[in-house]
Amino acid sequence: GYMAEYGGVCAMAIGCHLVRSVCLALTCTQAARSLHDSMLSAVLAAPLSFFEQTPIGHIINRFSADTDALDFQIQGQVQLALDMACTLVGSCL
Repeated sequence: GYMAEYGGVCAMAIGCHLVRSVCLALTCTQAARSLHDSMLSAVLAAPLSFFEQTPIGHIINRFSADTDALDFQIQGQVQLALDMACTLVGSCL
C-alpha cells in the first residue's frame, strides 16, 4: 500500500543523497589535490629571490587560505546548488 510506496521513495531519496555526497566528496578531494599540486609546483619553480623577499609565513597563509576556500566555501556552494537542482527536479516529478 501507501507505506510501501512511501518507504520506497524514502529509500530512493536516501540512496540518491548518498551517491551525491560521495561524488561531491571525491570531486572536491581531487580538486584540492590538483590545486595543491599546481601551487606547490609554482612555488618550487620560483626563483630564489622570491624566497628572499617573501616571508615563509605569507606563503603558508596563501596555501591554507586557498585550500580552505576550496574545501569549505566552494564545496558548500556546490552542495547548495545541487540541493536546489534536486529539489527542482523532484518538484517537477
